[in-house]
Amino acid sequence: MSQKIDLSGFRYRADHFAPPASLLKKMLAAVLNKDDIDKVVGALGGLSVKDALNTVRITRARDSGKLSAEGAIVTRRSMLKESKGLSLVDPYMPAYLPDPQLEKFCKFEKEFFLNSHDSRLQPRGLLFDGPAGCVAEGTLIGIRRGRRNNHRLLPIEDLYVKFNNIGKPVSPWRKAMPSFTQSWHPETGRVVYNVIEGVYDKGERPCLEVTMANTGGVVLTHDHPILNDDGLFVRADILALGAKVLVRSSMLPQGEGRQVRPHRAVVEGLKYYPGGSYRSVCDVNTGKVYEYRRQCVSRLTVEAHLNGLTYEEFIHAIKKDPEMSSKLILLPKTVDVHHIDEDPTNDVLTNLQVLEKAAHHQLHNPNPEDRFKTDYTRIDTVVSVVDVGVRRTFDLGVGEQATNFVVNDGIIVHSCGLASF
Repeated sequence: MSQKIDLSGFRYRADHFAPPASLLKKMLAAVLNKDDIDKVVGALGGLSVKDALNTVRITRARDSGKLSAEGAIVTRRSMLKESKGLSLVDPYMPAYLPDPQLEKFCKFEKEFFLNSHDSRLQPRGLLFDGPAGCVAEGTLIGIRRGRRNNHRLLPIEDLYVKFNNIGKPVSPWRKAMPSFTQSWHPETGRVVYNVIEGVYDKGERPCLEVTMANTGGVVLTHDHPILNDDGLFVRADILALGAKVLVRSSMLPQGEGRQVRPHRAVVEGLKYYPGGSYRSVCDVNTGKVYEYRRQCVSRLTVEAHLNGLTYEEFIHAIKKDPEMSSKLILLPKTVDVHHIDEDPTNDVLTNLQVLEKAAHHQLHNPNPEDRFKTDYTRIDTVVSVVDVGVRRTFDLGVGEQATNFVVNDGIIVHSCGLASF
C-alpha cells in the first residue's frame, strides 16, 4: 500500500511513552480495515510510539505489505531483547488478570489506603503469595542435597516440614547445605537442578487434577500455571482436553534441527594394551570367560602420534605384538582427550586436545547448575481435567534462573513463591 501513517497528534517523547489506544487507531487507520484495527492495537499494546512504528514497518516489509496482529506479535518477539528469567506474555490472558478476590479487597479498602488520617495505621504495602496457584499435598518433588548422585522423591508436605525444620525432627536439615530440585530453563530448554529458596504452606484451596497421556497427573489449584508446548505457562483451569504440554524427558529430543549426540568411536579386542577398560565375554558352549580391553579412537590416535607410529601400526602392536606393546608411551590416567569442534566422531589428530580431567570437565560444564545430571523435554497431551474438591496446598520458591519446578513424573509447573509490594 502507498498510504502514509499519520503522525499528527503525537506531541511527546515518542521513544519513552506508550500512546493511548485512540492514537494508535488513528495512526493505523490509513493501512487497516476498521475490523482489524482493534486486534493490531492489542498486539502493539505497551510499546512506545517509536517501537510501535518500527514494529509496523518491519511487519509490513516482511509480510509483503500486510499488517496483522499475528505478524506484529512475531515481530515483537524478534525485537525483544532476551532477559534471564523473563518471557514475553500477553497480559490479557486469563492467567495474568488480577485475582477477583484481590480486586474486591483493593476496591473495598481503597479509601483506607489513600486517605488514612494516621500514618501509623496506613498500610505500607501488600504481601502476595506470588502469582496465584499452588500444588496439593501428596505431590512428589525430587530433592537433591549434598553429594548425592541422584534425587529422591518427597511429598511436598514432608518437604515443607523438613526444609523449615518444623517441630523436632529426628535429623534436622542443615541450612548451610543447599537443597535442589529440577526446573525447566527457558533459555536452554533443558531441565536442570535449581536451588530451593523456600517451601510454603498455602492453606486449603479448591483443586483440579490434570492428567497427561504418558506422564501421569498432578493435583493443583485452578489458577496454577502449567508449561505448555509453546514455552508459556497456562492456568490449569483453561487447559482444554488435547492441549499440548512440555514435560521432562531423559532423552534429547529429535527433529527440528536437534539431534542426539553421537557416541565416541571405540576399538575393542586390544589384547596387549595396558590401558583402557575391560570387557568380558562368555563362551556359551564352553562357559569360558574371555577378557579383553577397549579404548576410544581419539585417545588411541593421540598415543599413536606420541610413539611416532601411524594409527594402523599402533593398533596392530596393541592387538598382536606383546613385546612392542610393552615399550609404548601412553597418556596418563589423569588426562582426557577433548574434541575441539565438540564432535565426538571427528578423531582427526588436529581436532584432538589433551586436557587434565578437571579442566575437561569444567570445559563441558561451565555453569554451576550443570554439575548435576541434565534432562530434556518432550511433548505430552492433556487427557483429563477433573475437579477434586478442596485440598491442602503448598508451593516452592526456587532460584531466579528458572522460576518453575518439576513434579511427580515430569510435569512442569510455575513456582509462585512469595512477593511483596
